Amino acid sequence: MARPVNPDSTASPRRPYRSVLRAEQAKLTRSRILDAAESLFLSHGYGATTIAAIAEEAGVAVDTVYATFGSKKGVLKSLMDVRVVGDDEAVPLLQRNEPKAAAAEADQRRRVEMVAAGIAAIHERTRRIDDLMVSAAGSDPEIAALRTDVQQHQRLDGMRHAVTTIQGTTRLRHGLDTTRATDIVWAIAGPDMHRLLRDQRRWTADDYRDWLADTIKALLLP
Repeated sequence: MARPVNPDSTASPRRPYRSVLRAEQAKLTRSRILDAAESLFLSHGYGATTIAAIAEEAGVAVDTVYATFGSKKGVLKSLMDVRVVGDDEAVPLLQRNEPKAAAAEADQRRRVEMVAAGIAAIHERTRRIDDLMVSAAGSDPEIAALRTDVQQHQRLDGMRHAVTTIQGTTRLRHGLDTTRATDIVWAIAGPDMHRLLRDQRRWTADDYRDWLADTIKALLLP
């Protein structure tokens, strides 16, 4: 007598593949939506850009945008988050190779250079999005609150970690504690200073990176 065939026995091996495929498709869809949103936000402004326009530009349904990001503010927040780390992978910034390499570096001055390079790279990826937030914040309280959270809370936490990395097992300049050092780096390494030097004074990205490293060394190191 033939043994009954368990329908799950033939289908189950395909499920992981299908799950991976769906995840990849979802990631590609997210990326298309974010790229479309960035293009429209920067060309038309945040207020003038609709979810419908983003969906049309990305080639997806309006419901897909809402299901993926919840709202237009959610699209902008996700866009900033992705540009901060440089991709849409689910790996926190501080667990990525560059911050880990900086923390492992033995030479303190070299650690400063690595930290400054990381901060400069983030500004190069996110400055246009921050400019967009500044512009939209004047008429949109939700975006004003979002930018406050990004710049005064999230970035402050990032600068605290940067100072901890710079300090390592050595010391900072005499009389300088971690809190004051964090405030200093948060102030000089913000998007406003980047905007002044890169846009108004026409510094190159390398000029800004090197200046930031030299300034942090002068202000924080013994």
